[in-house]
Amino acid sequence: MRAKPFLFAAALGLLTISAPAGTVQNFVIVSASNLSPTGGVFDAPDGGRYLGSFAVDQATLPTQTGINVPLVAFDVTVTASAANPSAFPGAQYRPDLGSLGWIALAGTFTDPFSDQALASWGVEFWSSGDIFLMEFVNVESTFTGGQVIFAYERRGSPFRTDTHGSALALDPLFLAPEPGTLVTMLGGAALLCLAERRRRKRS
Repeated sequence: MRAKPFLFAAALGLLTISAPAGTVQNFVIVSASNLSPTGGVFDAPDGGRYLGSFAVDQATLPTQTGINVPLVAFDVTVTASAANPSAFPGAQYRPDLGSLGWIALAGTFTDPFSDQALASWGVEFWSSGDIFLMEFVNVESTFTGGQVIFAYERRGSPFRTDTHGSALALDPLFLAPEPGTLVTMLGGAALLCLAERRRRKRS
């Protein structure tokens, strides 16, 4: 049952939408199973969701790991845990609320099954000691999003994670393509993300 989101994402990954370099790229966090704006789900027993949007200036993207680049804009919500609301009451991350957000290159690798070059990007949000971060995998020659392979929220000592790939971080054009949008067939990027998850489990 856990593989179902990845199968859906694999079909979606057959299409990627090209964006010219040096432009602002928008992303939305959606459910991997049905593309709804409800976003991802934290693992049991804590539960709760993470959803929203963020934007990145591609002209400032780092080419090396360990470099944090501020996001252009972001509005991300983490909902309360029904099982443990005192530890995880939920949070909202927006610049006008004093939150900070940035993106960093977590690493690059080649999928062993396809020889496709992939990049892993970490997006982190901070507000008054609360931290939410997620990592998504993207085809290295594009910057239009892919599978969220890990998400994490920490409030002091307690933390909760999503390790099941329940979300995608996607260019909104995937959800409502505009007329004349350049669409290029690049192969199943999200399927490659599943292969990377398998590789991690073996290592």
